[in-house]
Amino acid sequence: MGAAKKLNLLPPDKTRWHEWIELEALELEQCELECNGLSWAFSHLLTKKGIPHECMSGYVRRKLTGEAVVPHYWVELEGGWILDLRLQLWLGDHDFIPHGVFHRNEALALGVEYVGQAEPRTGVEYTESFLDCLTYGMIHEVEFSRPDEV
Repeated sequence: MGAAKKLNLLPPDKTRWHEWIELEALELEQCELECNGLSWAFSHLLTKKGIPHECMSGYVRRKLTGEAVVPHYWVELEGGWILDLRLQLWLGDHDFIPHGVFHRNEALALGVEYVGQAEPRTGVEYTESFLDCLTYGMIHEVEFSRPDEV
């Protein structure tokens, strides 16, 4: 039973589309936005392309040390995939801190637990002009691709 349970926790392989989304998202890595603003920007771009996702709010905890980032914001794609470029800002730039696009089970295997709920985005944070100001125009450098476009 133990081995079977571990198999269920193995993350699925990252698809070419997940790799592409990560490369596109990295275009905004250098903007001076923290996790909430970057999640808004990603959500705006994903929504423009009709890519299903959820903006999430909650916390992230490293089980080994008990360190937690509260509050924390990230984007979840279908199938348990997370898009997060800001966790390393708070927990350090280490291989054991997930970064980019990764599966929730991969984070768990690294001892990092994401806990939160969907946070609907409505209002000013979605406007193109607001995101243009927040990203110093870098929002226009990114256009996410749908899976059928990769």
